[in-house]
Amino acid sequence: MCRARTRKPPGYGSSISGWSGNGPSFSIFDIGAVIYFLRKVIWTVPDFTVDRYRHKLRELHERIEADGPFVAHAVRVLVEARKPD
Repeated sequence: MCRARTRKPPGYGSSISGWSGNGPSFSIFDIGAVIYFLRKVIWTVPDFTVDRYRHKLRELHERIEADGPFVAHAVRVLVEARKPD
């Protein structure tokens, strides 16, 4: 974990004693994997259905076929905060 200098967030009375972040990425090589991912990770596109996104899925399929894999990037942050004594 990266250690940040302890500081107080405005108006909350706690202090941040550490934080860390990373940005993993993954490559998707076919549209079936995109559909599987979007059905399993429902918070990514909450209203996802194949019918609703058929046109966009077709465009992405053609892009993958022409240019190679679709690379997705994520950002995750972990903040460690302490309640005042």
